[in-house]
Amino acid sequence: MAEIAEEGKEKKNILARLPKLSRVSLLILFIGAFLIIIIPLILVQNTEKAKQADYREQVQMLENIVANPATQVSALENDIRQAETNLANYQNKFPEEINNTTAIDELVALADANNVYIVKLTSSLKDITVITTDNRKFIEPSLVCELSVAGYSASIQKFLIELYKVPPCIINTVTMNMALTESDIDLAIIDLQLLLRD
Repeated sequence: MAEIAEEGKEKKNILARLPKLSRVSLLILFIGAFLIIIIPLILVQNTEKAKQADYREQVQMLENIVANPATQVSALENDIRQAETNLANYQNKFPEEINNTTAIDELVALADANNVYIVKLTSSLKDITVITTDNRKFIEPSLVCELSVAGYSASIQKFLIELYKVPPCIINTVTMNMALTESDIDLAIIDLQLLLRD
């Protein structure tokens, strides 16, 4: 019995040693402990709600995919057919057998045959509208070139005449820079278009 009485005294002594708090202090302590526990729980709950919303959205998208696989396959097949049609149109527009390198090789050979030297050549592909003698209009792929050629004036003129005879060639402008002395060579800048026909 004596031991039980001593244990009760020890318990009272431990509680007696703690400072006595007023009701306001106990309320503040309780609210602080409550907030320390509740705030992390609220944050975790909010992040979980956001994750759940993302998961619901993903599940909805997967359900739509599973529900309509035939629609998506047909849409993709239509896209592939459209892409193949576009590719065929461009291949027809710019045939491989007559490409810009062949046309440029012909220009270089023609210049060489007329004793004219091509100093600079820039080119780009472009569609142009061609009007026939009976007023029909159609689009032709063409190679737009700007040539800088050097040589004597008579050679440049001969080169221009030969160039004009080439059927698919359209000469837009020619700018001549005549040499100041007879020993110097003349320079011409020619803006032209070569039609890339089959």
